[in-house]
Amino acid sequence: MRRPDLSAGERGRLLLADGDRWLARGEPDRAAARFEQVTIIVQDSLVTQVALVQLVKAELRTTGEPLRLPALLASLSSVNLDEGLASELRYSALMSDLELAASALAATETTEVPDELTSHVDDLDLFLVAEAMRDSWDAVTLAAVLFREIPVRFPRSPIAPKAILAAAWLDETRTDSLLAVLHSEYPDSPYTLVLSGEADAEFKALEDSLRTLLNSRELPTSNHR
Repeated sequence: MRRPDLSAGERGRLLLADGDRWLARGEPDRAAARFEQVTIIVQDSLVTQVALVQLVKAELRTTGEPLRLPALLASLSSVNLDEGLASELRYSALMSDLELAASALAATETTEVPDELTSHVDDLDLFLVAEAMRDSWDAVTLAAVLFREIPVRFPRSPIAPKAILAAAWLDETRTDSLLAVLHSEYPDSPYTLVLSGEADAEFKALEDSLRTLLNSRELPTSNHR
C-alpha cells in the first residue's frame, strides 16, 4: 500500500485479492475492511464492482440484523458486471435471495390463515431465505435469526415448528429456550412429537409435503442450493 510505483488500480486489485483470501479463511470482518478500501481507492472500475459484491457477502456472514438486507440489496442493484464475472461471483443468485428476503420480511400473518399448506407463501419464502443464508452464503447467525422470525411473523404457519428446530440447531446458546417454545406453543406438531419418538409417520408425511412446496418456491437463479 505504501509503494509509490503502484497505481490505484494495482492497489485495488491487491486489496481485492487479499479480501478474497480473508473471506475464504473465514475472516469476514477483515475481508470487509479490504473490500471497503477498494471502493475508496478505486472509483468506478470493474475492481470496485467486484468489491461491492464481495462486501455484501462478507456482511452477510457477520450481520444478525434482517433489516440490513434491503440496504444490501440496494447496494447490489447498482453493480454492473459482465455475464462471465457475474456467474463467477454468483451475482444473480445473491440478488434473487436478497429480493426474496426483502419481500418475505415485508409480510406478516393475516388474521385468517387457511389451513392448506399450499396457501402459505411468505412464510415458505422466508424459510427458503434462511436456508440459503445458511447453506449458500455461510451466514449462519443471520440464518438463525431468520428462522426465529418465522414463528414470530407467522405463528400459525405449519413450517413454524420446523423453523424453531432449525434455529435451535444453529444457535446452541438458544437451544433450550427455543425447544421450550416448541413444546409450549406447538405441542401437537409432528416436529415436536418426533423429538420424543412419537408421530414418526406424520413427521415424514409433513416433511415430504413441505419439501415439495419449498422446492416449487425456489427461484430459477437460486439453484445453487
